[in-house]
Amino acid sequence: MRTLFHSSLLRHIASVGILAILACFCALPTAMATPNFPGVIQNDLDLPYEPECALCHGHGEGGGDTANTPFALTLKSRGMVPYNTYSLTSALDSIAQDEVDTAGDGTPDIEDLQAGSDPSVPQDGGELPPSPELPEYGCSVSHPQTPLPSELFYTLPLLALLLIRRKKSR
Repeated sequence: MRTLFHSSLLRHIASVGILAILACFCALPTAMATPNFPGVIQNDLDLPYEPECALCHGHGEGGGDTANTPFALTLKSRGMVPYNTYSLTSALDSIAQDEVDTAGDGTPDIEDLQAGSDPSVPQDGGELPPSPELPEYGCSVSHPQTPLPSELFYTLPLLALLLIRRKKSR
């Protein structure tokens, strides 16, 4: 036979568990950010340094739609998409194999990175060539795997909590 205290304790434990799950869901959007890309570049190319965010994000602050330096556009034209490290390593492999020179200064991008230089900046003081065209159709276009809106990470667990409480009250 359950006592009032026992039933209340179980409800309290269930509420704490649901709040813990809610806290995990709230942390998910930050866990799915792309800040790991500099480390992926460092590891993939065996660089002695971790590139700055400004390598792809001109202002250096990052963010999904701000990867707009010439080097970032080169990577995007080779299939790189946000939140997908495989697409980044594949794009790096592609520009290495083709010896792509984004800056048009005669030094391939991978050699620029290995020398600690920015592949978007011509080392010879010349002007940048036109940016590569980004694909707009076909199999080469992939839809970025962007995280779900953060509102869902807050709303769904709360909705689940309300449904559970409603079910128990019947």
